[in-house]
Amino acid sequence: MTRTAIDVDRVANENRQKVLASRAATASTARATHGSFSHRREEGRDRQRWATLNSFVDAVLADASEAEVRVWLVIYRDVKPGGLARVGMTDIARRAGMSRRGVVKAIKGLKRRRLIEVATRGSINGTPNAYRLLNPGA
Repeated sequence: MTRTAIDVDRVANENRQKVLASRAATASTARATHGSFSHRREEGRDRQRWATLNSFVDAVLADASEAEVRVWLVIYRDVKPGGLARVGMTDIARRAGMSRRGVVKAIKGLKRRRLIEVATRGSINGTPNAYRLLNPGA
C-alpha cells in the first residue's frame, strides 16, 4: 500500500469514528433530555400526592372516623396519574379489613365531607367506580 492510500484509509477511519461518536452523543443527549422531562413530571406528581396526603392529615384526620380514614387511604393509594382511582368496594373492604357495608357508609361520609367524588359509576358487569380525591383544605 502506498503512503497516500494509508493516509486516505486513516482519514476515512477517523471520520467514521467521529460520525459514530456524534451519533452516540446525540442519542445520549436525547435520552437525558427525555429522562429529565419525565423525571420532572414525576416529581410534580409526587409533590401533589404529598400535598394531598398532608392536607388530609392536617384538615381531616382528627375528625374522621377510622373507617373513613381506611377507605380514603385505599383510594389514595390507587390514584393514577390522571387523578382517578378505579377500585371496587369489595376490594376496598378486603384491603381495609372492613365489611362491604362499612365501606359503603364510609364512602357516603367521605362524599358528605367533600373529600371524594364518584367520577364515573361502575357497571353491573363488574366495572368498579372511579373515585377522585378532592382537596381536603378547600
